[in-house]
Amino acid sequence: MLNIRQCRIFHSFVTWANPRRKQWIGPGCFIRSVLLAAAPPVCLHSEPRWSTAVAMRQFTGDDPVCLRLMTMPGIGAVVALTFRGVVNDPAHFRSSKRVGLWVGITPTRNQSGERDVSSGITKAGDVNLRRALCQAATVIMNRGRSTGLRTWGSQLAQRGGRKITMVALARRIAVILHRIWIDNTTFQPDAAPNLA
Repeated sequence: MLNIRQCRIFHSFVTWANPRRKQWIGPGCFIRSVLLAAAPPVCLHSEPRWSTAVAMRQFTGDDPVCLRLMTMPGIGAVVALTFRGVVNDPAHFRSSKRVGLWVGITPTRNQSGERDVSSGITKAGDVNLRRALCQAATVIMNRGRSTGLRTWGSQLAQRGGRKITMVALARRIAVILHRIWIDNTTFQPDAAPNLA
């Protein structure tokens, strides 16, 4: 069941104050088809968000890419639609590892001479996708059955802390989701992730 926070993340795609709105809901864009399935743009602000959530769930049930993405634990309708809508063209990336860079969930590095400082994340990409991936990482770590990702996250949390683990797991989820989309496969829970 979708909660109101998840609906807000998706609903923020269509707010008129969003500068990337024209890019996301332009002709031939994936988000436009989702929005037209959910509600007309004029009525979207006046209708309750729950009707949008129901339409999103129906749309993900009809979309084969979203269904494959949702085979991964922690990935629901909102995260799958957000990932599919923001990435839009998986062939844009030469390597799946570049998705983490593009989303902005990699550490910032400041290098000068002998100094090499690594600090917080770059925050270069889409904030809504970053939030959705971090939410999926939290779900994987705190709920559901044990997978290779959860085991890897638990080991990392013992060494570096929970917040660092959530960001690293979100980056790894982005890489795996891109790979699932490119290879037309489903998530394999028993396969040990070797993406370092």
